[in-house]
Amino acid sequence: MQEINFKSQFITSRSRIISHLIGLSMVSIFLPIKIYPVVFAISLLM
Repeated sequence: MQEINFKSQFITSRSRIISHLIGLSMVSIFLPIKIYPVVFAISLLM
């Protein structure tokens, strides 16, 4: 009984880590799209 509980906890923690990684990759994809125009504007102002 305890072993099953440990396994389910391990699976949930692993899925949480995977979801964090997915979220980080989404952020790293979407952030440059928002940063590029700002960098472009700054380079024009320079």
